[in-house]
Amino acid sequence: MSNQNHTAEPWEAISPCPGECCWHLQQVGNDNPMDLISNPEMSRADALRIVACVNACAGIDTKYLESPDNLATYARRMAIQRGELLAALEDIEPHVIGEDNINFISLVISKAEASL
Repeated sequence: MSNQNHTAEPWEAISPCPGECCWHLQQVGNDNPMDLISNPEMSRADALRIVACVNACAGIDTKYLESPDNLATYARRMAIQRGELLAALEDIEPHVIGEDNINFISLVISKAEASL
């Protein structure tokens, strides 16, 4: 699903200089890290925000991030699919045979509703 043309997440911000005067962004856990972004004028706040955004978008194809319309459409589709799944679970609940299955389906529905 994810576009693998970019450095895989997660990323981290590090400051190799005393006093946190400069920031570097790199891939977490890379034994031979390479600076992804190195700008001596980058503030700590900017470095941490870039890392937070990159890590939050892990698993989302880049094409959905390049256009606000596409990203909004992606989010709407996810919400619609979630609603459809919840409705399907509610529809099958009366048809489930056996007390254990009914309890399980009821638990799934209540957890799905709680996440709204």
